[in-house]
Amino acid sequence: MSKIYLVSRDITKSDVTYDVYNHHVIIAKTPTEAKELALDVAADEGEISWVEAKCVIIGTPKDPTSRIILSDFNAG
Repeated sequence: MSKIYLVSRDITKSDVTYDVYNHHVIIAKTPTEAKELALDVAADEGEISWVEAKCVIIGTPKDPTSRIILSDFNAG
């Protein structure tokens, strides 16, 4: 069953502070899938940020299709 996840990278571990994603709200079947979706759109923060990201369930979707539904992007 799909869940809605808040996926957050540790912004204190990165030297890059612009043109980066900080958080995503993602519908996925597992935390691993949620992190993989975040990794697929990684910008200047790099992919490792999403491998190590924190993933918290925040809800259950009506439509279980896996996808990113909201992102926090810091443009430079």
